[in-house]
Amino acid sequence: MSMYSRPDKRRLNQNAERIYQYAGVTATWRQYVSASAGIPEAGIGDGQYYRTQTITGQFGNILGAPRIYEAVAAPGLIAAGMLQMVSRERIGRQDEIIYNSAYYRVESDPVPAPLAGWWVTQIKRASE
Repeated sequence: MSMYSRPDKRRLNQNAERIYQYAGVTATWRQYVSASAGIPEAGIGDGQYYRTQTITGQFGNILGAPRIYEAVAAPGLIAAGMLQMVSRERIGRQDEIIYNSAYYRVESDPVPAPLAGWWVTQIKRASE
């Protein structure tokens, strides 16, 4: 019979710390701050403004299965993968992630994992 009658939050947090210390990778989080409509008469186009921060997370295929989709672009068919990102930061829908020198956009609202204090987010490689 198990000694634990319910999840031990302290033990789970210790395990999460070890995972982030040894298995986490760094990425750049571009947090959406605001947007400007611009002034077309002055030749100033619209723009979006981001705050940049380095975060630690884990990246992988969704449920361990490859999720490769094809898209038609100017050079022909290209494969664009969707990844699952686990991080301590709550990533917003308009934010961007730079991972392995590639831009990813957030495809879903983050889902909390309350026992470990993580946020699970689906990201997809942005069109070049």
